[in-house]
Amino acid sequence: ITGTIPIALANLTKLEWFNLGQNQIQGNIPPELGSLTHLTGFNVQMNNLTGTLLESLFNISALQKLSFMTNQLTGHLPKDVSHSMPNLQIFYMSDNNFDGPFPPSLSNATSLQSISAGHINSVVPYH
Repeated sequence: ITGTIPIALANLTKLEWFNLGQNQIQGNIPPELGSLTHLTGFNVQMNNLTGTLLESLFNISALQKLSFMTNQLTGHLPKDVSHSMPNLQIFYMSDNNFDGPFPPSLSNATSLQSISAGHINSVVPYH
């Protein structure tokens, strides 16, 4: 698939799984997708996405899998990931252009089973 992510996909209000991984999608992740509150999975890995990270995705408490690795996304990760996403099990964010602190709250994410954070411009907190 090529092109951009259509904003109209935000109209699929009952959508539970969003998977556009491993395509040639360009542009930003539309902020409107943050309103898909039934999502349990969001995968846009291995595309050509740019722009800042869509922070509204981190407010979808039902999300279990979040993957946006291998793009050109920028910005920073929210500080309170484990609080706003208590069901997060898989979190793949490597190979982007993120900066800022690594979210220390990830150490409290008790449901987290797998994380990929390679090539992030930050220090991982040590307790």
